[in-house]
Amino acid sequence: MGSSPKLIMFLTFMFLVGIVVSFTMSGSWFGESGDNTTAVLNSLTVIRSYNVMGLFSVPWLNPDFFTVGIPKVVNWDMGFFGGESQIIQYFFYVITIGFIFGILPIVIGVLQILRG
Repeated sequence: MGSSPKLIMFLTFMFLVGIVVSFTMSGSWFGESGDNTTAVLNSLTVIRSYNVMGLFSVPWLNPDFFTVGIPKVVNWDMGFFGGESQIIQYFFYVITIGFIFGILPIVIGVLQILRG
């Protein structure tokens, strides 16, 4: 099981559905006070534009995608995985392990290229 874009899209879709179900069950929604979901969803964008001294914008890789976004997606931390249904969360960790072992060779290859 490799980490193809389809797998990343599937994990992100499952994360978004889980967020919607969690919010519906708790009676809350996006953007309420004390909610950092908008920041997490913004970290799921791979490319972000950065403003250079107010003159122009440059599209560049978003480092939060790797440090915040992907860990949130593969953590399966949803409100409905509590009590007896938490065993389902552990079954989803199998998908996470396949994702990590699929993306690990890619990350190591990129780090070797950057090291020179």
